[in-house]
Amino acid sequence: MSDQTLLNKELTGWKGISSMFRNLFHSLSLITTSGVRHHQTDQPVMYSRSKTGTAGFTLITILVFSFLSVSVRAQIPVIRNVQPINGYPGQVINIQGENLTGATEIRFGGVLGNVISRSDQLIEVEVPIGATFEYISVINTANHLGSRSKIPYAMSFGGTPGLTPADFDSEEKLSARAGLLDICMCDLNGDGKNDLVAANSNDNSASLFLNNSTPGNLSFTTSPIVLGAPTSSVTCGDLNGDRLPELIFSENADGQRLFILNNTTTLPAGMPSFSSANIIVTDNATNRSEIHDLDGDGKPEIVISDSASPKVSIIKNNSSGGNLSWASTPININLPTGSDNAASIQIADLNNDERADIIVNQVRTTNGDIFVSLNQSSPGNINFAPFSPLNVSGTPIIIKIADLNRDQKPDLVFTQSLENSLSILINQTASGSRVTFAAPIVMNTDSRPFGLDIADFDGDGLEDLIVGTSDIFRVPKSVNVLRNTSSGSTVSFSTISIGVEVANQNVRAGDLDNDGRPDIAFNRTDNIVSILRNTKCLVPVIDPDETVNICSGNTKRLNTQKLNGATYQWEINNIAAGTNDPFIDITVSSGDYTVTISDATGCSETSSPVSVTVGASPIGYVSPNFTSPTAPVCIGDSVIFKMNSGAYSYEWRGPNNFTSTGQQVTVSDFRFINSGVYEVDVIDGGCTVETLNLTVETLPSPEFNIVPSATTPICENQTVMLTVSPNATGFTFDWFDSNDTPVQPNSSSFTPTVSGAYRVRATDTSNPTCPSIDSAPQRVDILTLPQANFDSPASSCVNSVITFQNTSVVDAAGTARYQWDFGDGKVSTQADPVHAYVAQGSYTVTLTVSYEGVTCEDTETASITIQPGIDVQLTAQPEAICEGEASEITTTESFQTFEWNSGESTSSLSVNAPGTYSVTVTNASGCSGSGQITINAFPQPIVEVTSDVTNVAPGEPVQLNASGLVTYSWSPAELLDDPTIANPIAALEVPTLFEVIGEDINGCPGSGSIQILTEGDLIGELLDPKNFFSPNTEDNINATWTIDRILDFPQCEVTIYDQTGNVLFKAQPYLNDWDGTSLGQQLPTGVYYFTINCGGDELAKAGSITLLR
Repeated sequence: MSDQTLLNKELTGWKGISSMFRNLFHSLSLITTSGVRHHQTDQPVMYSRSKTGTAGFTLITILVFSFLSVSVRAQIPVIRNVQPINGYPGQVINIQGENLTGATEIRFGGVLGNVISRSDQLIEVEVPIGATFEYISVINTANHLGSRSKIPYAMSFGGTPGLTPADFDSEEKLSARAGLLDICMCDLNGDGKNDLVAANSNDNSASLFLNNSTPGNLSFTTSPIVLGAPTSSVTCGDLNGDRLPELIFSENADGQRLFILNNTTTLPAGMPSFSSANIIVTDNATNRSEIHDLDGDGKPEIVISDSASPKVSIIKNNSSGGNLSWASTPININLPTGSDNAASIQIADLNNDERADIIVNQVRTTNGDIFVSLNQSSPGNINFAPFSPLNVSGTPIIIKIADLNRDQKPDLVFTQSLENSLSILINQTASGSRVTFAAPIVMNTDSRPFGLDIADFDGDGLEDLIVGTSDIFRVPKSVNVLRNTSSGSTVSFSTISIGVEVANQNVRAGDLDNDGRPDIAFNRTDNIVSILRNTKCLVPVIDPDETVNICSGNTKRLNTQKLNGATYQWEINNIAAGTNDPFIDITVSSGDYTVTISDATGCSETSSPVSVTVGASPIGYVSPNFTSPTAPVCIGDSVIFKMNSGAYSYEWRGPNNFTSTGQQVTVSDFRFINSGVYEVDVIDGGCTVETLNLTVETLPSPEFNIVPSATTPICENQTVMLTVSPNATGFTFDWFDSNDTPVQPNSSSFTPTVSGAYRVRATDTSNPTCPSIDSAPQRVDILTLPQANFDSPASSCVNSVITFQNTSVVDAAGTARYQWDFGDGKVSTQADPVHAYVAQGSYTVTLTVSYEGVTCEDTETASITIQPGIDVQLTAQPEAICEGEASEITTTESFQTFEWNSGESTSSLSVNAPGTYSVTVTNASGCSGSGQITINAFPQPIVEVTSDVTNVAPGEPVQLNASGLVTYSWSPAELLDDPTIANPIAALEVPTLFEVIGEDINGCPGSGSIQILTEGDLIGELLDPKNFFSPNTEDNINATWTIDRILDFPQCEVTIYDQTGNVLFKAQPYLNDWDGTSLGQQLPTGVYYFTINCGGDELAKAGSITLLR
């Protein structure tokens, strides 16, 4: 008989029993409990009253549940909700679900919790001191089946916000064996203490550290676990439902073996012992492993990453009756083509469809990316969608799961080694939809972050992050705590660096000395496991923490954290009261209640006060009773809670944070999360006379989900069948779209033909008065087939840039993917690529259009002929130009179009400045080419003209000389013996200006001149000094003293004096550049004097100057 057949029979049996007793429950009047609840752990009583309960009803209740237990034991215990999802040690929390009666193993990560009460749909359990940040698991130890919570539970010991390195003790060191790589933390022998196990890559044995610690004192016994091969990673968890966690080791150095150690330790507190079994995972280099029930059959599978190839392998758990058994052939899920090898794994229900999905990253690659495979399994049938990328950049190393914004969705946290950072992806996925995350929240760490774990280190109710850093060169070495500073839905962290002795890799967080506070353990690179003990003091929290107002005789219990080895001092108005217990019962005394907890670590802290008022008990009080509900309720019902007496006031509290007031209150659309214990305070005369308790459960009903036969989206030529799970007998199933329009009646499956969000509506034929139950919607996207098409030229030329215009038709609901092959070995994934061919010839261009995650595609091809490129040659006449000349640039061939870099489009270009000129041309075939030419410039000739004398008697010859030219032409020519040579002789009667022009060696024109005077003509009469100047920096007008024509007489020396004859300035030649300064200092406004001496004994000129400022 198949597992599914058995399950259907079990569901049928349970439904029949529930129908049989429904009328019985309706006929019974509710009996209630007042005051403090007293719990019975073996047989849960749905309705009872300690003061006035009747034996008849008690007997019926016990008989009902004894009879029901036959079916319950055959069922898988399922967790639907945990309230609250974080809390302090010793706190009683509620686990809601179904088939919980036989669930005797409640595990908080590595440590077992203490069950207070248990019924089919509710377990009340005490949070153990050693609880680690992990999923809560419930296991029926009779049938060895179990399940896990949707998100991990976070223990928060109750402290003041804030954390510094001083809140951790110095390193406690434990020696491991050679090649220490990984550690795990769990209670191997049921003594409530977290033990440590290490995987060693250079030794054939693992290391076991048995925890003997007491609060404030770490102590471990070290022993080897002989495996016969080195290992690289270790994981622990209960694989066969016997209350003991197994150990799973991965073989090192690309080995194919998993070492599974079945825990055979005697409970409680025996010396750990194991029987071993090896599994060979064919074609898989076992890397990291995780355990989780993937197909909902109540037995956890082992999921392994492959360090030598891009895939994940699943080992299906076929265990029975507590005897471990595994499928012989692994189920492989490949990462996308081109991915690197698989590394870190996490497992979580990302889209709230009641199935755990797989998350994996690649091995230390800079290509980034984390991949998600959605779970499409059903009991006994493991099926996963292909991995799809989250498009994460950087170098992800280790991934962890946490609900950091408290929206009941698992978020992703991962270290990024090369980026020296840690990133958080906040889950934004809607139920049954494609997985989506917000943009990464990035936080800096010390260099080379590696390992990662999660715990509330300061006890403020927010999960912090611990990161190992593996940089062996960094000084100082450290581990990082990222303290959670989030507020509401805004997630934020601050990084704290804790100095350690040696670089480290993997880290684990958990309470190791049983003081209720999470410590840090990490593996060092020198084969040492180090522990940093958390010394942050616990601050007592009183529950309830609001004002208490009771009547005399009504006992109210105040609770606080439950710690090992601690003493409790309760006080009322600062006066000692109560006993040395983590609770106090109040009956008569009003006042402000506080508790001081002094623990074995030296901490002693006092709580905030809780105000308690105890009023007089009312006279004539008659205890009221519940009149409704009177039986288990239907899922989806509006449930009315009502008391029979209107003489009192009522204050209600219940699951899912329910509160209300009044004689009659309502919980609309009652669901599993609403089931549990409801309390009502009966108030008379201003005080609470008693508190009545009512446990409300739902009629047994599966949590219906939709399982698609294939990953969506799909294409219109493909089909996906939606199937309800479980396909329970006693129910009919109708299908509806998002508009609540019927699309398929009375069927357990449905094949949609259009996109939409579909729900299945289950109707209980055994209980026709119950509302129908709607599943979470399942989104189906059916995409139109892609139609590939593009525009491109029929021909082009070598090195010409061609734009390929994509004209494909795709469905906007899908993510289109384009794959171009240009036929020359080059490819592109752009929508509209550009490409240039480097060789002539004929090519076939291929475009393939597909959708991300969908197998349908379409292809289009086109041919293109590539002609030889154009070799453009330019000529210039001349190629080098003199100042003021022009050059004409032309091409040696004719073309259709011209585009010069100077902006012209003519066939030739005239330029008059040096530089590089280029042109792009096209020919009649449309091919383009370009060429360039550089036009050089000759230097301007420097012409110097001199004479042997500058002042001669009339008719006396003068020797003129010119240089810098190769041809000369003097004027006036009639006064020269040869006006075409460089050094003619001049004869003049009157002062004359001689000028010369010509060309230099490059043919560039140049000129020069010289003034020759005759005797009787004084140079001074030709010079015209200015009478004043104003060297103001603001306007730059008349800023220097100038002498007209002084530049024609470089032989003249100019000297400036002050009124006392001091020389202030002297220059020969004078370049009209005196600015009224002397020795770098500005001279004041005033009169100054000058002389001009051009040779000889007499001055050419002298006078005064007025300097104005």
